[in-house]
Amino acid sequence: MFTLGRGRRQKQPEVFNRIAELVPEADFLWIGSVDNPELLTAPNVRVTVWMLRNEALAEAKGADVFVLCSLGEAIAMSVIENMYLKKLVLVSDVVGNKSVIHDGVNGYVCRAPEEYAARIKAAMKRFPDELVNRAYEDVMRVYNTETMRRKFIEFYNSL
Repeated sequence: MFTLGRGRRQKQPEVFNRIAELVPEADFLWIGSVDNPELLTAPNVRVTVWMLRNEALAEAKGADVFVLCSLGEAIAMSVIENMYLKKLVLVSDVVGNKSVIHDGVNGYVCRAPEEYAARIKAAMKRFPDELVNRAYEDVMRVYNTETMRRKFIEFYNSL
């Protein structure tokens, strides 16, 4: 399990830590610096320093699950990237995340640490390949640069 980003209040490191406490049998990785490292105290959480993109991808390579428990997001590029990388994506219940992740269809939208933990434990027993494959197909169909370019042009032409 991993997340990526600067560990500020907006990214809710205390929620990530609580999820790790609820799933002690799993390893959790926070890729990026954390403003308040005392919020990540679970023994199964490892925090890296901020690193270059290719280094971060190498760190994340062995993880099956991407967790984003932010207080708010625009459409997070990290969500789309992890869908493309065929990671199971678990996100917080905020507008930007829900515009990309449709609960139970291409990932999971979670409302509390206990819900993240339950989804992770279930995935450890039986990995939801169908969700991951649907997420990848969504990226290829909806979030590719040509489709996004066309949508932006249509939007601005309609104004």
